[in-house]
Amino acid sequence: MADFNLTALIPEILLLVMACAVLLVDAMLKDAQRAWVERLSLLSVVLVFAALIWQAGGPAQTAFGGTFVVDALSAVLKMASTIALFFALVYARRYNSERPVPRGEFQVIALFALLGQMVMPPLSWVVWPSSLARFPSICGCPMFIRARQRVRPC
Repeated sequence: MADFNLTALIPEILLLVMACAVLLVDAMLKDAQRAWVERLSLLSVVLVFAALIWQAGGPAQTAFGGTFVVDALSAVLKMASTIALFFALVYARRYNSERPVPRGEFQVIALFALLGQMVMPPLSWVVWPSSLARFPSICGCPMFIRARQRVRPC
């Protein structure tokens, strides 16, 4: 029988829901209301940090048959990523307003990047070799696409 234990995934699920909410709010608001997207993204990071603090106070947990382990080390790494994203979002407000960055794109991409960073630390040692085997192909694909865009046909 599978051991799902979704309580171990509360911060990740909360971040996924909030990132989708930021994406939908960004699609519905006008350019003049861009500040609401930035505020909502900062609020989502604060809520995720609060969920991480709540989760760190409890005992170590496992989910999905032991492949997802939530312990003190993973909690510290996830909190560090969350704090770093909070400051990045605060400092990026002026940068995004001065440059032609599509509205809300930076915040949504940053929240989904944080979700990816939060999923990696709790993975068990069983999952790491398969994820590291795919790492060069994952990193190499965007570089190939970017290099391909620079080639001009004759």
